[in-house]
Amino acid sequence: MPYVLIADDDADCRKLLEMTIRGLGLEVGAAPDGKEAVALAHRRKPDLVILDVNMPHVDGFDACRMIREIKGCEEVPIMALTSLDDEFGIQDARNAGFTDLMFKPWQVPVLQARVKGFLGL
Repeated sequence: MPYVLIADDDADCRKLLEMTIRGLGLEVGAAPDGKEAVALAHRRKPDLVILDVNMPHVDGFDACRMIREIKGCEEVPIMALTSLDDEFGIQDARNAGFTDLMFKPWQVPVLQARVKGFLGL
């Protein structure tokens, strides 16, 4: 079963992400910040990572870079969830190594379609 790692400091958003992804029959690891997301990725290689960009301790940009440095995670798809829809925010996400961007507020069917696409489901 594919394993999706998510991180968002907003507990309600994190819970909705978990429910949405579990609704696809997938296993989910959830973290409240980038630091914990990196720790979870070290423990178990995810098949997909979804990171909020603005988080305490370690933001999504740095978490993406750190996850990319983990052996076996170099090519794992990593999607940014962000409200930074300006040119600089988009470019920063690309430079950090994100595979894709999804802007907040996101919609359940769109997120599910992207997750399925990344996982080949």
